[in-house]
Formats: sequence, structure tokens, C-alpha cells
Amino acid sequence: MSDAPAVIMGSLVKMASVGTHKSVVLSIHVPEEAAEQVIAAFGYPTGSRPVAVVVARLVEGVEPVRGPEPEAAPLPAPKPLREVRRRTLAEKAAMMCAQKGFQDFVWDSDVTALAVASASAAAPQESTSDWFAAEIVRRFCGVKSRAELNTDPAAAERFNTLLAEYELHQRSVA
Repeated sequence: MSDAPAVIMGSLVKMASVGTHKSVVLSIHVPEEAAEQVIAAFGYPTGSRPVAVVVARLVEGVEPVRGPEPEAAPLPAPKPLREVRRRTLAEKAAMMCAQKGFQDFVWDSDVTALAVASASAAAPQESTSDWFAAEIVRRFCGVKSRAELNTDPAAAERFNTLLAEYELHQRSVA
């Protein structure tokens, strides 16, 4: 039950005298849709726990004046934006080696011709295109692992050169 004032429209349908209490019982019918609002406003009053009310006659066809609407609950604070982390060169190399266009480029490029030849000689029998692309990148950059692209400045420079050549190739194809 709320202590806040409430205005709920209904219809007075019956009135009966209670002689022993020197009072009158009023039967008011409220639309079923307002049942929750009635319970929230009045709870379940009893003779030992009455709820003070005011009874007023409304003019039919005229809407009652309503009090101010309760303030809406404040919106929750927005979640902080996830910090975007730049990919490392090793991560970028792994992503590029998985792309068909990059695989085709490193296999056919004049820039990587020596790396292709040595990678082909070292290839396992069941090699995949992304394995070949990764091997060509490793041999072209002079590293045993793409992770070294993050720590070896010369290898990083060679990889960046390879990426620049690939971007030029992409523009010429488009």
C-alpha cells in the first residue's frame, strides 16, 4: 500500500446504512483494469485498519484532474565503450594469411618469388593455402614465427612492405 494520493475513477452503485456505527457503506465499482492500482493505493483495508479516503462526485464526460506524473526512474549509466585495441603485426599477418586474395597475391607476386620457392620445397604433403601464405610471409620476413613481427623491427618493416605491395595490387585489380 502506498501513502501517495491516488485518483481512481469508479461508479457508486449501492449505498447502505450501518446503524450501529452511525455510518454508510458505499459500494463503488472500479473497472477491472484498475484493480492493481486500487490494491496499490488502498491495500486491503479492514475495520481495524481503515484507509482514509475522500469521496467526490464527478461530472460525467469530464476527466478528473490528475496530479503530476511520478518522475521516471533515472536511466542506468551507459556501459563504458570497450577499448579498441590495435592488432599486433602477428595478428594482422594471421588474418591476412587466412584471406584468399592475400594467399593468391603472395603465391603469384614477384616480390615473394624466392620465398615461394623455398616454402614449396619445405611444404608438408597436405599443405593448405593459409599454411603456404603463412610460410611465405615467414620466409619473406626472415622469421621462424609470425610472433617475431612484433619484436623484430627489420621483420616488421619487411611485412609492412609486403602489405603495401598487396594494397597496390588490390587497387590495380579493382
